[in-house]
Amino acid sequence: MDLRRANFGLLKELLGGIPWARALKGRGVQECWSLFKCHFLHAQERCVPLRKEIQQRRQETSMVEQGGSSRAQVEEKGPWNVERGTGH
Repeated sequence: MDLRRANFGLLKELLGGIPWARALKGRGVQECWSLFKCHFLHAQERCVPLRKEIQQRRQETSMVEQGGSSRAQVEEKGPWNVERGTGH
């Protein structure tokens, strides 16, 4: 995360605008924590930009999840380790 470019005013506004007493009333500790954590992480995504290197890693991870190869996998295999006739 790039905390130097974070918009803490917006973070405070987003979290401060939630009526916490009403939202947490009648819930257990674990449920309250989960609710708070969910709201906090959502606000964090909106207010704290990621560094470019982290964004690149997330894109690579997303590609792997979608069936592509990560740079590490490609470097690990190298062109000399590709099975003939399969393209893999």
